[in-house]
Amino acid sequence: RYNITRGKCMNKKLTINDIKQKINNIENSYYKGYNQSEEWWRITGEVNPTDRRLWTYYHNLLNKKLIKKK
Repeated sequence: RYNITRGKCMNKKLTINDIKQKINNIENSYYKGYNQSEEWWRITGEVNPTDRRLWTYYHNLLNKKLIKKK
């Protein structure tokens, strides 16, 4: 698959650390000196819709990986 927003080929499986890094990259672009809540990320109009979808996607993927790891 080709990820248009990041411009890289995404053939390899992401590790938990890779996913956390991607979440951090998205969150850092909106960082204002404090962390935002999950509701802020999902509801507010301040987040670009593409970033919101990616943030949700990576969090869901991280949750699945953490559950699978147990």
